[in-house]
Amino acid sequence: MTKFILNEESSVTYSTEDYDVKDKFEYWREVVGKNILKMNCSPVSENVFEGNMRCSLIEDITIFEMHSHPLRFQRNKSSLGNVDIDSMIFTLTLSGRSSKSVNIKSFNTSLGDIGVLDGSREQQMLVEDDIQSLVLIIPKARFGHYIKNIEDYNTLVILANTLEGQLASSYIQTIAESIGQLDAINISSVIDNLIQLLVSSLPNKRYKFDFQNTVQKQHLKKIKSYIQHFSSDPGTNISSIAEKSGISTRYLHKLFKLDDLTVAKYLLKCRLENSRRLLIDASAKNISVTQIAHQSGFNDLAHFSKSFKKNFYLPPKEYRAENSVDTRRSNNLYCRNSDSQADNHG
Repeated sequence: MTKFILNEESSVTYSTEDYDVKDKFEYWREVVGKNILKMNCSPVSENVFEGNMRCSLIEDITIFEMHSHPLRFQRNKSSLGNVDIDSMIFTLTLSGRSSKSVNIKSFNTSLGDIGVLDGSREQQMLVEDDIQSLVLIIPKARFGHYIKNIEDYNTLVILANTLEGQLASSYIQTIAESIGQLDAINISSVIDNLIQLLVSSLPNKRYKFDFQNTVQKQHLKKIKSYIQHFSSDPGTNISSIAEKSGISTRYLHKLFKLDDLTVAKYLLKCRLENSRRLLIDASAKNISVTQIAHQSGFNDLAHFSKSFKKNFYLPPKEYRAENSVDTRRSNNLYCRNSDSQADNHG
């Protein structure tokens, strides 16, 4: 029985085990080759063929694990019409050897190597031994935030004997083992980390990848989310934000400089937006402006009123009067009556 990294519950399994000897390769060629991989495949020996594959999905990334006897894959012009041209293919070799070629470029992969292919191009792959591999099919758009023209890295190999290659290999296998156990909140971060790690592992990068800057921006994004959720707490301040984020106030200020912001201004912006929503919320019409200020995180009513007017051009009470549901209904009714009278006079 084949031992998979991908678990059975969160994936679909394809296997030749239950087929007659004469039907095994035919099944593999039609179901796995043409329908799933969108490639033609052919045997490289007359021995009985065996193949097993599991396929899973994590957001828009396809991940599959293949165990098979030696064979040859080919994708030509006639089959490119069925291929998602906006994807890159990362193949992690867990056992065995294979050689790949795209157009006139070729490369070999061995244990632990990660081959990189542009899924939109004609390609050939020769699996020389019994092989086990993990394959990721990742939309090119996923890389746009981190690197330009990811397709330029077609036919490169992330080598197993480099630190970057070892980290990428380990992370890919960890993701494969964890599919089905990740909750919706963690999946997005896991994928972001994967993309960053793959990009930082690419050899011969023609574009500088500022890994540190990217990590800082991800950290800033999480801190902003925290401030949005807790800005209504009057106790939320620069010191408490830094403490909850596990960083110094100095580093917190440095992160906000990435967006040309200060922590204090962003916190004020969130509190003002909270108060603005409450002021025009029909369900909060019996709550006083003073109470709304306190519920939005303001301790100083004068500071609240001054800041609100500066940002929304009206004092809080006037803004509420101008934008309340009742006022909007009254204005709409007035407009309809005016139109009706105009029609009658016409």
